[in-house]
Amino acid sequence: SNPGTSVEVIGYADEIGTSEYNDKLSAARASFVKDVIIKAGVDASRLVDVAKGEDASVDVNSPYARKLVRRVTFKLK
Repeated sequence: SNPGTSVEVIGYADEIGTSEYNDKLSAARASFVKDVIIKAGVDASRLVDVAKGEDASVDVNSPYARKLVRRVTFKLK
């Protein structure tokens, strides 16, 4: 309903694995969600997928905390 608005679709990964792997994983997460939004009817030109790689804001030893950082967020522009 706001055709002038664009959205960054931002993917993250936890710290398990190599940085290279997590960069690819976060990119894949963002890309997948972007594709779902496009299939729902949003023009692709309004979406930008961004890979942020590892989110180190939680305890790497906590499997529950690591689940929180395996995510995709949105930033309206």
